[in-house]
Amino acid sequence: MMNNHPVAVLRKDLAATIRLGHPWIFDGAVSVPAGMAAGQALDLHDGRGRFLARGLYDPASPIALRIWTRDASQPIDEALLRERVRQAAVLRRATVDRGASDAWRLVHGEADGLPALVADRYGTVAVLRCDSPAVHGLRAAFAAALMAQWPDLKGVVERQADGSLMAWEGRVPEAALVVEEHGLRLEADLRLGHKTGLYLDQRENRRRVGRLAAGRRVLNLYSYTGGFSVAAALGGAARVDSVDVAAPALAAAARNFALNGLPPESPDYGFHAVDAMQFLEANRGPWDLIVADPPSMAPSAEARPKALVAYRRLSRLCLERLAPGGILVSCSCSSHITAADLRGVLADAASQAGRPLRLFALHGAGPDHPVLPAFPEGDYLQAWYGLAT
Repeated sequence: MMNNHPVAVLRKDLAATIRLGHPWIFDGAVSVPAGMAAGQALDLHDGRGRFLARGLYDPASPIALRIWTRDASQPIDEALLRERVRQAAVLRRATVDRGASDAWRLVHGEADGLPALVADRYGTVAVLRCDSPAVHGLRAAFAAALMAQWPDLKGVVERQADGSLMAWEGRVPEAALVVEEHGLRLEADLRLGHKTGLYLDQRENRRRVGRLAAGRRVLNLYSYTGGFSVAAALGGAARVDSVDVAAPALAAAARNFALNGLPPESPDYGFHAVDAMQFLEANRGPWDLIVADPPSMAPSAEARPKALVAYRRLSRLCLERLAPGGILVSCSCSSHITAADLRGVLADAASQAGRPLRLFALHGAGPDHPVLPAFPEGDYLQAWYGLAT
């Protein structure tokens, strides 16, 4: 039996895409009744009045409706939320090596059937994030569901816009946490750190870089708090240079080195508070392994052409500074830059630098960041590995 909800009408021919599983309806594609508030459940119909899906409305976002169910008899309620959190937990228990790390994503929004809701685990604390005010009313139930599925958690907190933490379950941690990841110890600042504290989506790539680093001179660009740098140093790198424009991030990187028994004052480790492009222009190297993991350069489709130019310049500079037989790990975290886009950028950069490049691996985020097959926007992280001759 269909629940009685206000009806939004699809204005564009997107019914097939919606049935395939795409979870977003943009404001220009739908007609919404007047007076609807954030978090209102709406039924989505096609132009002939046929039910397509049910979602939560966000009047302030370009994503007007985030789809929760395509079952007309399924209400968007706490029972559905609890079941989706349970399913997310089943996936993590099956795919995440929880003995190797105590920091990983518990819920990955749309890919776990919980649009706009994200939760990351740092030791015994979970940090939730809401990507839309449409789900604000679900936060208490979300926190309770996380605690029910992961009874070893001691708390669930949310970071506010001012950097403060609000506890939904348990107590707010008094200081930054230290987590373990494939033999690394990393500081997670839940108040000031990027994302929810760390870039957990790069966990498996940090491990790969550590395995490639032995005996190599390593340059980590946009190093943030030094996750790739610590992995390389522990992996036996001959030298590690970390470059980030933010001095506080480099200070955190130095603390992470110390946490792992790596003296940051060692002449084998360099911490450079400068723009990555400027650093590359001023320093010829060479390095044997370069990791380039810039922040998103294409936050919108309109920014994509300019971003491709920037990625191309960055890639060329990196290739020009690689020693023969050196490895470039080139990353993009923008959903508007595909793996094919980045591969094309690398082809152009290799030609410009006069450095033949052989790509030998492509990786994304770990299994705790699943992807919906009909939602390419969710497949945002690309990391190409290439060897330059």
